[in-house]
Amino acid sequence: MWRMYDILPESLQGDPQVRAACEAIDAELAEIYRDIPQVAFWPDLANQTSPLLDVLMWEYHVDWTQDIMYGTPLTDQQKREAIDKSILWHQKKGTKWAVQEILRTAFPTANVVEWYQYGGRPYYFRVVVNEDVAGNPALYERMVRAIMATKNVRSWLDPEGAFIRPRPISWGYVYAGGLTLRRVKRRINSYELR
Repeated sequence: MWRMYDILPESLQGDPQVRAACEAIDAELAEIYRDIPQVAFWPDLANQTSPLLDVLMWEYHVDWTQDIMYGTPLTDQQKREAIDKSILWHQKKGTKWAVQEILRTAFPTANVVEWYQYGGRPYYFRVVVNEDVAGNPALYERMVRAIMATKNVRSWLDPEGAFIRPRPISWGYVYAGGLTLRRVKRRINSYELR
């Protein structure tokens, strides 16, 4: 640890009052440095208690995931994962990726489909998810609130089918055809142009 006295200019090093002030500041800084590991939560996230994780979720603005995405209280591990991803979520907030990642924390198969991918109106999007969102009003409301908290301002959920379930794969026959051509080699005589 560096000392205040060591960084003083030579003109002040001889003054006894300045030397006493530097020693007092060094004593205070030593206490602060000693307490840093107790308040450095991020490096020791795996060992934090549940009440402290709640405070960290509030501090990193991911406390809404507890209510919106799951509808039930999160486990400590889910809280740690949300806190760990929070900075990246906030950096990418307002993008398709962010909306998709937020939805995938609760619904791993969720996929955001942009308007140009399904022939919709500009700046609208749909969410493809395996769960029956339309039949569950509470789930629908939680997902819409999560999307509204994450999406950009100009994009909107398509009112003509915001949440759709993927079509089941149907089996059928695939027919293939081919055509063979015979390659003919022809010689064209060259002519001299005058």
